[in-house]
Amino acid sequence: MGYGPFLERFALDTSTFFLRLKADVESLATGCVDTLDRLSAIQHALVDMLDFLDPDCQQFDTHHRLRV
Repeated sequence: MGYGPFLERFALDTSTFFLRLKADVESLATGCVDTLDRLSAIQHALVDMLDFLDPDCQQFDTHHRLRV
């Protein structure tokens, strides 16, 4: 699935995971840091997934894999 179709599906998805993720990102954007630990863990897991799927950094350079 490409990024465009993902965004369309994300906009229509009412699953608890995506609703909570959206709420966490929105609260972070308003300055609330209560969700920072959870969002950081998700970002770290995504970097780990990139390391696994693209170990030679052909699609995403290492500077795109920095952990927050």
